Amino acid sequence: MFLITHSIIAMSSITFVLGLIYFYLFLQNHNRYMGFWGVSWIMYSLSFIFDLLKFAGQDFSIFIIEKQTFYLIISILFLFGSYNFWNKSIPKFWIYFSVISFSTIISATLTENFFLPLMLHSSIFLCFISVWNGLLFLTHSLDDKTSEKYLTGFIFIIWGIYQGYYPFIHPNFWLAPWSYLCGVVLINILSILILLLHFKKNKNEILKREKRFRLLAENAHDLIYLYYLNPTPRFEYVSPAITKIMNLTPENLYSDPMIFFDTIHPEDKLMLQEIFTQPLTESVEPICLRWICKAGQIMYGELHHTIIYEQWGNVKGVEGILRDVTERKQVEENLLKIQKSRHELITNISHELRTPITLIQGYVEAMVDNLITDPKDLAKYLNIIHTKVLSLNRLINDLFQLTQLEAREIDFQFFEISIKNLIQRIYYKFELDVKNAGLELLLNVPNDDCIVTVDFDRIEQVFANLIYNSIKHTCMGGKISIEYIVQYNISNPIPSGNENTENINTDYQIDNCLYEIPLNNVIIMIKDNGSGIPEDDLPHIFTRFYRGEKSNVYKIKGRGLGLSITKEIVESHGGSIWVDSKINQGTTFYFSLPFC
Repeated sequence: MFLITHSIIAMSSITFVLGLIYFYLFLQNHNRYMGFWGVSWIMYSLSFIFDLLKFAGQDFSIFIIEKQTFYLIISILFLFGSYNFWNKSIPKFWIYFSVISFSTIISATLTENFFLPLMLHSSIFLCFISVWNGLLFLTHSLDDKTSEKYLTGFIFIIWGIYQGYYPFIHPNFWLAPWSYLCGVVLINILSILILLLHFKKNKNEILKREKRFRLLAENAHDLIYLYYLNPTPRFEYVSPAITKIMNLTPENLYSDPMIFFDTIHPEDKLMLQEIFTQPLTESVEPICLRWICKAGQIMYGELHHTIIYEQWGNVKGVEGILRDVTERKQVEENLLKIQKSRHELITNISHELRTPITLIQGYVEAMVDNLITDPKDLAKYLNIIHTKVLSLNRLINDLFQLTQLEAREIDFQFFEISIKNLIQRIYYKFELDVKNAGLELLLNVPNDDCIVTVDFDRIEQVFANLIYNSIKHTCMGGKISIEYIVQYNISNPIPSGNENTENINTDYQIDNCLYEIPLNNVIIMIKDNGSGIPEDDLPHIFTRFYRGEKSNVYKIKGRGLGLSITKEIVESHGGSIWVDSKINQGTTFYFSLPFC
């Protein structure tokens, strides 16, 4: 008897501890099946109290009924846990069988003659539940085949057979101690195997989540990162998107985290370093920052970050997403530019149209009121009105053209042509106009030649604006020249001597030009020996409607849009335009075009 008592106590204690372990895991991970199994093990440990009471000499049959009821609840809970473990819904027939089994137990308590047959039915049902549990583990599988699964299934079947006869074992029976010991062994093996399967399943789920995360992170267009502060600042993870965004590799940042900060724009670097080194608050709104690519291009990004805390509340690191919004930023800037251009267009139109419209209105009202009766005066004023209307029409056309150029809404028809051929065609185009103005048009073509890609009509408009400006501000007998220089070496500015200029008229030689043009560009010059432009006006002559009104020496007679249009056309060709001028000595307009 002493051995039986200790076997019961050992079996009860071990089972109770196992139930607490299962219940603790349920509280940690909130897996429902662990909760079902934990309650089952605890109830199973409490069922051994009935064995101790039997051993104390209490009525054997009463405790069989109570213990069978306990076993029925335990088995159903365990079955619920098993179905939940395999992500299945328990079939309804088990509910019906449970109700029948409970009815059988109640009938056994009321009918003494049929006690043993009814209890035998209940024991068979309990045995069948455990065997069914074993079949669940044998027929279902995790992602990989594991021996633990099969062992668990077989142990469940053996335990079911054990449960079938165990309730009827009397404490005084010679096999009772060994039965209890077998129960202890089965419970330990079964619980350990179930725990192993639980951890195996959790591991597989973690691997699945990690695989999904890596699949998402490594194929995302946004940069995903994890940055730890302790024990040393380092990047724990950087997604491959950094190659496309910053032209770096994750390995670069793993080996030297400071490379990431070195690419950030100097004005944004301090803000980013504070986020990574002293993170205080998480970003509710995205933080906009800039970084510089190897090509020197400025990129824009949105940074969302989250602070990672240790268990005791200290900041452990930062994780976040950096999204490349360069294209969106460019679109926004273009929209702002278009809005600004349209606003300026409306302002300029209202300003420039007010005076001529007022003049036209005055003449028309005078005619309507019959204040002008002389036919000669009437024809004279109608001619003035017609001239003003034509001028307004040209002004409106120029304004809309300039606005479309600034908004890049004009389609250019580019084609290739040699620079020498282009300059000669321009010369023949404007030679007669310059001659009729009492001026001389010179063509200075060097030996160098190259192929440029231009929209001929637009480039012709550039030459027209510059040549007609020179005509307006050069006295009769003056000279206008068209020249070009092919720029091959990036380190050499426009020559100040006679390099490649044997055909250039030395009276119009360029003096001390500070502009440096990139490689493979041709520099075209329109020079005159006219009145020149005041130094104060030079920075503003490409601004729309600027006429040099502050100067008494040089006044641009026109609408003040020609040079603005010229600048936009040249820049649309990938070139630049600038001017060099001195009062009473002449003006030289330079513009560059890239060549193939």
